[in-house]
Amino acid sequence: MPLIVRQTQHDDVDAILQIKQEPKVARHQYRVDIREYSDHIQRVLRGDNKTGVITSQFMTIAKDCEVIGYLRQDHYSVDGIKYLSCGWNLASAYWGQGVMRFALTQLLNQWIFELEIQHVFAEYFRTNLRCARLLDRLAFATQEIPIVERLSTAWQLRCLQWVVRRRLDAETWKLQDGSSFSGTPQISSTIVAEQLGVDRSQ
Repeated sequence: MPLIVRQTQHDDVDAILQIKQEPKVARHQYRVDIREYSDHIQRVLRGDNKTGVITSQFMTIAKDCEVIGYLRQDHYSVDGIKYLSCGWNLASAYWGQGVMRFALTQLLNQWIFELEIQHVFAEYFRTNLRCARLLDRLAFATQEIPIVERLSTAWQLRCLQWVVRRRLDAETWKLQDGSSFSGTPQISSTIVAEQLGVDRSQ
């Protein structure tokens, strides 16, 4: 069965939390209260997914009916320009198999070609070399993080890890011809568009 990228469902949450708490996965992310994180996902799934100008969504990556990863995406606009910030976790048993490259390629095609996102951001700890290589392959460029923001993040999240921010511009992705990437997973774009309130009738 091919990989399937779909909107996260309530039944996926337990598997998502298990992936997030897996030791190999947890060392590459901020520490959070797992109950608060679970409540956050549940609120988003119930439709309480707006915080100020940001609309959040979770996507599940499944293989053979098993949840093997997930992705968080935050959508927002500034002066009419659409931005998206994303982060993800994948069960370590599936590392090195191209799963995240498959999933992100499909999602980037959707975000940029269908939802008209202009800039996509992703962040990771500098020690996460797998993530760095993945974003290199997807043509993400390094984006400078102001020192004030670094200090604020370190204080608020009690984290001394050096964070790397990467950015992919829509024009760069179009030049990469991402839509030609073979073996991409199945994905329901209608669900994503409806979740974000996008009018697809035009």
